[in-house]
Amino acid sequence: MGTQASVRKLAGASSPRNIWIRDWRWAIPWSIAVIGLGYTLVEQVWLQGHPLSSLALLRALLVFAIGLPLVAWLILAWTTRIENTRRDLENARLFQETKHRYEAMIALHETSLDIIARLETPALLEALLRRGAELLRAKAGLLYLYDAREGLIHTAASYNAVRDWTGVTLHLGEGVIGQVIQTGKPMIINDYWNWPGHSMAFPGATENHIVGVPLKWENQIIGGIDILNDPDGRTFDDDDIWLLSQFGDLASIAIKNAELHTQVKQFSQNLEHKVAERTQELSRAKDEIAVKAEQLRSLWDKTIRLQEEERARIARDMHDGVIQLITGARLELKATRVVAGEGLPPRASERMDALRGILDEMERELRRAIYDLQPPLLDAVGLTPALSKYIVAFQELSGVQCEMQFTGTPQRLPSATEIAIFRLVEESLHNVMLHSQASKCAVTLDFTSTQLWVTVQDNGQGFDSAQPKKNGDGKGLGLLGMQERIKGLKGKMQVRSAPGQGTRLVFCLPLAEGELSDG
Repeated sequence: MGTQASVRKLAGASSPRNIWIRDWRWAIPWSIAVIGLGYTLVEQVWLQGHPLSSLALLRALLVFAIGLPLVAWLILAWTTRIENTRRDLENARLFQETKHRYEAMIALHETSLDIIARLETPALLEALLRRGAELLRAKAGLLYLYDAREGLIHTAASYNAVRDWTGVTLHLGEGVIGQVIQTGKPMIINDYWNWPGHSMAFPGATENHIVGVPLKWENQIIGGIDILNDPDGRTFDDDDIWLLSQFGDLASIAIKNAELHTQVKQFSQNLEHKVAERTQELSRAKDEIAVKAEQLRSLWDKTIRLQEEERARIARDMHDGVIQLITGARLELKATRVVAGEGLPPRASERMDALRGILDEMERELRRAIYDLQPPLLDAVGLTPALSKYIVAFQELSGVQCEMQFTGTPQRLPSATEIAIFRLVEESLHNVMLHSQASKCAVTLDFTSTQLWVTVQDNGQGFDSAQPKKNGDGKGLGLLGMQERIKGLKGKMQVRSAPGQGTRLVFCLPLAEGELSDG
């Protein structure tokens, strides 16, 4: 519609020269009339002295002031009419030419929509030939594909010809299409059977008007199209070459799309087959990994249990063995002082006092080690008091201010659970002391009817919890160990941290059978 409006606008427009003639058509006669009047008055009245009522003055006025302007006006009017007629003829020609191009572009657009919608090669080739013949108002068409390796041209499709020529093979340079493909240039032959280069590969064919264009893809000729008409049909001209060349570009894209569709379809089928095989392999591997993971988790749980049992055994052995030996050594030292009495030299007395101090320090260190191995309060009074005492010791050792809070109703838990929670808090505070550079931290235990929430939070430097840890400092391994320990209790662990914003570890353990909430 926009093109048609432009054509109508073009038909009504005037050229700059025509506008000049139209504007000056009245100015020129008037100018000649004024000049003629002035000339007559000067020549007849002033120079020759004729009176205003003389016959000579009247004749001069008729010639110079009226006759000459009238002739000029008639000439200009005649020139304007000729120019308008020429303009109308030119605009009519431009209108018809533009209208033809507009209709051709509409047909090409419809052709592109039609052929793009067809991806199966046989249906596509037939649609291409039908559209090409309709586009040039012709009878029939042939489409060829060129095999550059063998130098042969194969007829791939035939539309509305005398017979189906599909499968006919031509040599390069044979017939119209042979020369079109050989030269890469379009060709029109409007008297084919009298043309010396006609091919004998189409016996019985009656079409005598042929226009052919090459099909190109990435500067390579892949085939060609012949559009055919009977002897009594319309002949072809250069406009048909232009139109068919545009159509050929679309056809080349459509053919390559169809080839690509075929390749993609085949590739998709192969890929689906491989994906199915790979899916089965992955399913088997997943099952094997799940079995291995369960075995590893069971081994981990067993390792943790054996580790705690070994810690408890070592703690008992140290308490029952080494602590008792220290106590015995202290009593022997006291007995020696009593036996020596007043005869003990002062220097020996000082050495004995120093030895007693060493024994006392050894006992304190051993008791601290025993507490770390197996906190005696954990079995005696439970998790909450044991953690409270541990936090007091942590503050003295690390210099980090630490608070502990309890919500809900504290309750005794199975021994393995209490030991696991104690170890989780212990490892968390150990990370605070070594890595966080924090000045404050807090431990919170929230007892609900079904779950226990344990939170350890600090105001330290934090880290990017979204990035995987490289484990160079052991911190990543510590978090991994805590995750495995909490999984062994069917619990969950959350790590929330960001650079400069501290770290928050949250552990959730079930106190009864059932799924954990996301709280």
